[in-house]
Formats: sequence, C-alpha cells, structure tokens
Amino acid sequence: MPRQGKRYICVDLDFFEDAEDMGLTHKAQLLFLRCLTEAYKRQTDGQVTRKHLARCGGTAYGKPLQALLSVGLLVEKDRDVFWIPSWPKWYESMADVSARRAADRQRKRVKRNIPQHLYRVPD
Repeated sequence: MPRQGKRYICVDLDFFEDAEDMGLTHKAQLLFLRCLTEAYKRQTDGQVTRKHLARCGGTAYGKPLQALLSVGLLVEKDRDVFWIPSWPKWYESMADVSARRAADRQRKRVKRNIPQHLYRVPD
C-alpha cells in the first residue's frame, strides 16, 4: 500500500518484458528506472544530466547508457544532458504542475473567505 506523502513514478507493468525484448541488460533497465526517479525527484521534466547518471550508475554507466540511447529510451539533448522521450506521456510538465498548484491555492483561498454559514460541504 502506498505511503501517504511519498511520491511515485509510473512504470508500465510490461516494462521488464519489453526491455528484455529490446535486448536491454538488467543494468540498463535499472539505470533507466534510476533516471526516471532522478528526473521526477528533481522535477526536471524528464531531463537527466551526466552528473545524475554518475550518481545512478557510478562510473560503469557507459554500456547501459549506450543501450538506452540505441533503443530510444533516452535521447541525448546536449553533451551532458539526456531526455526521457516518454516523459510527457506519463508526467505533467513542471509548468503544468505549477499552474495547477497556483489554481488550487487560489481556489482554496477563495473558499476559505466564504462565511461559514454560507459554506456548504459537498455531498
């Protein structure tokens, strides 16, 4: 059961089967999952830097990284920046998250300024 207050990443239930079909090693699969968690934790809209990759895979991330690039799970955007192309399918952009949170704050602010005798609790 998910713990309240924790954040989670979305992983397709067929991920490991699909990854094996693509010929990815266990190290490459783990590196991809680590990339997902790093990007989500750091709120980078699916971008991962070489520095983050080194943290995820130590100094031995070269071959797994090349495997992820060759099957398209990662795309090199810049010399030191990689992007997860499936990110927009599963996650909101940080701009969308910020806009939604701002709208929620405004909605709650307005709601709290309503006098108690006029406030109706939804059914």
